[in-house]
Amino acid sequence: MLYLNLTIDRAATCLQFQRVVSFLVISWGVILSVGCSKQPEIMSETVPPAKQTDTELMASGQWRDPDTGLIWMRCSIGQEWTGLNCTGTPVELNWQDANNYFKMFNQNDFTKVENWRLPEIHELAALRRCSEGWSQKRRKHSIQHEQDDVPSSTEMTILPDGRYYPLRCASESVAPTLDEAIFPNSPDTGAYWSSSSDDIKGKYAWSTTFYSGYIGDHYLSSNSFYLRAVRTSQ
Repeated sequence: MLYLNLTIDRAATCLQFQRVVSFLVISWGVILSVGCSKQPEIMSETVPPAKQTDTELMASGQWRDPDTGLIWMRCSIGQEWTGLNCTGTPVELNWQDANNYFKMFNQNDFTKVENWRLPEIHELAALRRCSEGWSQKRRKHSIQHEQDDVPSSTEMTILPDGRYYPLRCASESVAPTLDEAIFPNSPDTGAYWSSSSDDIKGKYAWSTTFYSGYIGDHYLSSNSFYLRAVRTSQ
């Protein structure tokens, strides 16, 4: 369960906001506390937070990818970071609600930054860890590629950034197919939304499942998937 706390300065605006919040609580399972201040607060200059070390980030429930510099939330949205583990059940939303969710999430000023977002599909796919390697081609017409770090026999797919990526983990790989030391208590079934939509079909968006490591696109209105938050480094 995610807890958000906001303070609204103007009384009329605050009362309107409280009515909107009741819908969010029912739809998203988010407990949102709205406080209405009697006196307008004096605005002061915002001081950017000091850059955290990798150790400090890990202890606070975040992880910096050494390859990309991106910072990931270690728990799925809906879970709670206890200081050692992720507890609770992740929420599942359709794609549009997932994108709207992060607009509200950033208003809570979590970790004093406001740039949490859904990852792009190539960012999400990069989290996959396959204990038995990548799935190999089964058909003669499988996509051909030229990537030095991936064997030519690997099943591949093309993502919106125009690059080839392994399609899925080998079937013998242990689920969940990601680093559990970094992302503890992650679901080993179900998929995670990315922010990448399918511009050609228009009604689909890309996702990754960490059961098989499969990358694919799904109908964005009727499917509800898990969410994982990412942001650019400080």
